[in-house]
Amino acid sequence: MYLFIKLYVIFNTFLLVFYVMRLIIIIFILKLLLINDNNAQNIYYVINVIGEIELVGTDKLLKTGHKLKDTQQVKFLTENAKAVVIGSNKGRMVISKKQSIGSTDSEFVHFLKNVLFPQKTSTRLSTRGNDSFVIEDFEDYFGGSFYAFIGNQLKIPIDIDKFPIDKNRVIVYRYYYNKAPVQKILPAVNSMIIFDKEKLYERFGKKINMSLVSDTVELYYVNKLSRATTSLVSFKPIFLNQEKISTELKVLVEYFKNVKKISHPSITQELYDYVQATYGKVNFSLFKSWLDTNSII
Repeated sequence: MYLFIKLYVIFNTFLLVFYVMRLIIIIFILKLLLINDNNAQNIYYVINVIGEIELVGTDKLLKTGHKLKDTQQVKFLTENAKAVVIGSNKGRMVISKKQSIGSTDSEFVHFLKNVLFPQKTSTRLSTRGNDSFVIEDFEDYFGGSFYAFIGNQLKIPIDIDKFPIDKNRVIVYRYYYNKAPVQKILPAVNSMIIFDKEKLYERFGKKINMSLVSDTVELYYVNKLSRATTSLVSFKPIFLNQEKISTELKVLVEYFKNVKKISHPSITQELYDYVQATYGKVNFSLFKSWLDTNSII
């Protein structure tokens, strides 16, 4: 009798262990399936949108701040429409119908995952180089193709020992309008030169047609007395709408804080990299000061 009871206890203990182990295995498998599902349903934060892209099934247009799954269907409504997004598994990506690898029953409708491509590092992306606020070398500061101005007006200090500014010594901003050269003297206040889009691109008090303006501008240091002219740099300016870029960067801040959970300095670097890759070169110190002044992070 005692032996029977002992065997019975051992059997039930074994049975209990078996069921517990089976439960642990089931929970483990469910977790794996959940992880795989999360990976399959990677969430993308929309940072920047050019043109019109429809979110199929919602009758809404894609906008900065939207969050998408890669199974979302999209329709490109305008030629060359595209968007920049960021996802936890793939980093910054571009939504573009070019080279798409698949579609549904309509050639104009695509699953998001089939029109996602890595954001390319172009000639707009440059190293930080000289991070000084003060312009000591114009080529180092602005050179490298595109330069991004945040807002319609930017004041930048220059090295007045190298570039004295007065009524006879000035810096000239030169571009072509409808194939004719236009020269504007950059105002200078307290050793700072001022880039004011409204004043640079006007004639007779009226805004000019920007579609007729050359992409490239040139800066010259001119001595009116000696008539000596020194070429400083040529570059392609991009004036960013401050409200728009602020919205884009705040989407990135939300992503890096909530998803990646990285430090403040790392977020600053990520925002800087995004602006350079998407728009053009920008001085790091000037950019960081702008972030702090506008409480972006």
